[in-house]
Amino acid sequence: MAQFRVGCVPYVNARPLVAVFDQPNEFVDVLYDVPSKLPAMLESGKVDAILVSSVELLRRDDLWPASTVGIMSNGPVQSVRLLSKVPVGQIKSLALDQSSMTSNMLAQVLLAEQGVFPALDNLPPDGPNMLKDHDACVLIGDRGYEADGTGLVDIDLGQAWTEMTGLPFVWALWLGPIASQVLTNILGYAFAASGFASLHRLIDTSQDSARPHELEALRAASESEQYRRDFVIRSAMSRSSWTYDQVETYLAHGVRFSSHRDKEALAKFAELMTKHGLCEAKLPHQEFFVGLHQEILDLVPQPVQR
Repeated sequence: MAQFRVGCVPYVNARPLVAVFDQPNEFVDVLYDVPSKLPAMLESGKVDAILVSSVELLRRDDLWPASTVGIMSNGPVQSVRLLSKVPVGQIKSLALDQSSMTSNMLAQVLLAEQGVFPALDNLPPDGPNMLKDHDACVLIGDRGYEADGTGLVDIDLGQAWTEMTGLPFVWALWLGPIASQVLTNILGYAFAASGFASLHRLIDTSQDSARPHELEALRAASESEQYRRDFVIRSAMSRSSWTYDQVETYLAHGVRFSSHRDKEALAKFAELMTKHGLCEAKLPHQEFFVGLHQEILDLVPQPVQR
């Protein structure tokens, strides 16, 4: 029996955080369900932590971050979309994805910021059916990525958020009733072992115009971990209908798993939810976000000084 049990979303975007646990191990067993059902698993004691919508942290004061990684984006996220039959300003009815929490809330925040307050319905995530009787719908995860937006107003909610605020967005976090340092370390290392941590470090450093020898060292570290990324990618393929290239591109360039500005982004989300009366949100236990990005980077091969 594993030391811990965790609940996780069954989407491609979570694979770098949990794929390592697919192999027999004594540390973590993973149970899967959609975001809206994970809190009940935690409440019942079935799991010790859940990878769940960030809105859960913002509207409750009894949950703590159980790790320093999560699911984030900085610009287009590709898998969280609002599809509409009419221009945004004319949306009168919105079908929400009943499997979601944070994405539904973000859609409402973005619309409210434009003075749009549609009637809401929670429905199963099926775009064509959702749009039969509604002007627009929200789709997340694999269904959001795969949805056909032809002929529709197609809004990437991650991109819309970053364009509006200049900030990344935190979609999901590992949360639990107590902050276990052991579990925090295990979950953080699981991502570091995925091979995507070094790849993201390379991408981020490249954007910061790093010195050539640093990029060379990071590139070498990233290439040496390709076999780990390959394992994660194939794990995601086995649980979805995505191709190898789709998974690789999405996990490398769409989603992120840590951010220097995570606390700032969460604070802005909380502020706007409260502003529009959508949720009395706050940021409990903020000290646990200090150094979030660096803690993960400490597990990643560092540039060799020459």
